[in-house]
Amino acid sequence: MVLLACLLSEDPVFKKVLANLNIESLESALFVLKEPHRLREKRRGGKFEENEINEGDPRFWYARGNVVSEFLDKLWKVSWAPIEQEATKQIDFRGRSEKQKQLYLFVPSQEKLKLLGELVGGTDSFFRYAEGAYIGDLIDEVRITVKKRDEHGGKVSFTHLSEGELQMLTVLGLMRITREDHCLFLLDEPDTHLNPIWKLRYFDDIEGVLTATEGALVQGESQIFITTHDPMMVGSLKREQVHILRRENSLTVVEQPDIHPQGMGVTGLLKSELFGLASTLDTETERRLFRRNELYVKTPRTAKEDAELSRLSSELADLGFSTSDFRDPDYALFVRKMAQHRKFRKPVLSPEEQAEQDAIADSIIDEILGKEVGPEIFIKEPPDRTDEISKLTDKRIAIMENES
Repeated sequence: MVLLACLLSEDPVFKKVLANLNIESLESALFVLKEPHRLREKRRGGKFEENEINEGDPRFWYARGNVVSEFLDKLWKVSWAPIEQEATKQIDFRGRSEKQKQLYLFVPSQEKLKLLGELVGGTDSFFRYAEGAYIGDLIDEVRITVKKRDEHGGKVSFTHLSEGELQMLTVLGLMRITREDHCLFLLDEPDTHLNPIWKLRYFDDIEGVLTATEGALVQGESQIFITTHDPMMVGSLKREQVHILRRENSLTVVEQPDIHPQGMGVTGLLKSELFGLASTLDTETERRLFRRNELYVKTPRTAKEDAELSRLSSELADLGFSTSDFRDPDYALFVRKMAQHRKFRKPVLSPEEQAEQDAIADSIIDEILGKEVGPEIFIKEPPDRTDEISKLTDKRIAIMENES
């Protein structure tokens, strides 16, 4: 329904959504209507009342109401050769089936779809009437074929669109259609099927669909709540826009990050309080790094341990982890000190463990810098010896004058 609404609209936002999906135009749409269950039961039991027969539309099994008069009637007018048949349909997972009366209404082109939109009163009316027909058990399915503009081109069935394309189409299309209302949008991990490029521009796309044609944001009280586990989704946000939910015993704790996620990058976000990863390396590489550092700081080492250290250093060098860093005495001392804290050697750290690890690292760095520079510089300024130098200079000048 959203795809059809986008295809018949001249709204530049809808056109942009379709362009992002490389959808050029409608090739065809087949509406498969069915006799609603309530009307089927009345027909079989002969329980139709006279006013239902008089007011109902016999083309649509005596259904009545605005959906029939304002939508299905107009759909009939733009369709080619309506075909009625009776089909056996499976109705549940147990394999139970029933016979249903069906009606095929074929919309053959983009032009006919636009005519349908004009007859029913525009894009929003089309969507609401079509949705009403589906909820009213009158539409069984809509089989859509579109023309795509990409390296392959040609015609593509709606069922052949990717999960990411369907998700973007549904979310952005529905938000655009309902943007005038006071809405609460709840999006549960909408990034699941999206590629990285779509994730990076996701919030720009949302702002775009909530923007009026003249460029100003639509006024209203709508709110958007999004849950995600993807750092790319939060990498453009300020800390006020992000809430971290985590468990503490039987309680759910809600916190804001200490710093803005914006500008941290994926690696920084993964290692921050938002996700709490100790490292973004794979587990095996991280294990080998820990073992190499552990052997490096160990004194003395056995011949077997020396051989293991040499092997690990060679393997890690092939992956870009050079041992030349250990030539820096400050770095070597830092590695030696950090290697003593084995409690942090696990994939995920709690916020408390992360804070403790940072504090330990800071204290080690302070200790190294303190030994290197010397305590006097940090405790007091060097003594002012200006007067003493001046007196010595005057005395030297006087001696030189006497000698001359």
